[in-house]
Amino acid sequence: MSKFDLIKPFFDKRHPYEAAFLCSYGLDVPFLERYLMQLRALSVCAEISIVIDRGSYEAILSGDYVPRKLNRDYLVTSLKTNGVFHPKLYLLASEK
Repeated sequence: MSKFDLIKPFFDKRHPYEAAFLCSYGLDVPFLERYLMQLRALSVCAEISIVIDRGSYEAILSGDYVPRKLNRDYLVTSLKTNGVFHPKLYLLASEK
């Protein structure tokens, strides 16, 4: 069985995206900063907003990795719910 990669087809497009809005349960900050933000789709965005679960956010703050671009190149907001905030939404937008 071959591995299907959705990251390159979605985040490595040559389109002048201006903004990105991402929602997920968790966030792998080293993967975001070292890989995803280097791909064409996110590297040109002037505004990147990410919404994650509150528990995942607290784990980032107490983790070993020190985010280098948090609140400079991208913003992260957490949501506390009665359950778990677990959507999957990746929106890249431009005027066109």
